[in-house]
Amino acid sequence: MSLPSIAVLSAVWNEAEHIEEMVASLQAQTHPDWSVYFVDDGSTDDTAQIIQRLAAEDNRVKFVAKHEHRGKVAAFNAAFAASSEDLICLLAGDDKLPANSLELRCQALSDADPHADMVAVWGKLKTFSDNPKEDGIIMPRGEAPSRSGAAGAITRVLAEKIFPIPEQLPNEDAWIQACCKGLATKEKALTDIIANYRIHSGNTSPRHLTYEEFLKKQALRGKVWQLLLEEPRLEFDEETRLNLERSRQMEEARARQSLLGILKVPGVPLLRKAAVAWKGNKILYRIRWSNYRLFNGWLKA
Repeated sequence: MSLPSIAVLSAVWNEAEHIEEMVASLQAQTHPDWSVYFVDDGSTDDTAQIIQRLAAEDNRVKFVAKHEHRGKVAAFNAAFAASSEDLICLLAGDDKLPANSLELRCQALSDADPHADMVAVWGKLKTFSDNPKEDGIIMPRGEAPSRSGAAGAITRVLAEKIFPIPEQLPNEDAWIQACCKGLATKEKALTDIIANYRIHSGNTSPRHLTYEEFLKKQALRGKVWQLLLEEPRLEFDEETRLNLERSRQMEEARARQSLLGILKVPGVPLLRKAAVAWKGNKILYRIRWSNYRLFNGWLKA
């Protein structure tokens, strides 16, 4: 049986400082059959020029387009539309992969038909940063894998259900995670570290935002649950729809900054409620991000 081909989707914006390091980590992979599809979301630095140079040097590097600044979801949609490989991964322009990352994903999915079986695999992330407080953290804690796009791979047929992602969303992660949970016939878990997540001031996470700035971003991110429930092409079962509705209710309570409202949503584990609660209270928000190493990897919504 031939090895599956892998499409690595990358939505980039002003990543000139890091993009060559990211591509080098792909070129060092022990699994050779990959292509990376870059869509530049309106960079104002030399990101597009660097990618075009790298594409001229290695035909596995694909420069799909440079858009006006439309958001990373639109860029990921364009990257997926340009791809045709068996397996789909996502990778930010500032992150890196260990050399065996793609091989481990392929091994985990070796018994799946990528064009018939809706299967996903997830592994672990490890942070790297110039700040010792944020460096070397393995996420999440315990045996569970991360469901970040960088730490996963999905079969082509599953990806065709997931994409396109609604472009009014600022991020792709919650949409992909929910679709995999609700649509995949199997989700496999690896305990290996298969992605390295760079922490720096340019990250889109709330780590460097004021609480007021965070609330504005979260208001957009929180729309994902309602959009999932309304999307006709996603044929979720009743249990999945119930869990999505619970998430929608918790987000509605978070938007009101009602901790009691979050806690009152029935049928939700306490740790998951805690993962939402810190987003709805200024004091908890500050505690969460001022103790990044302590809390990170536990509080996952």
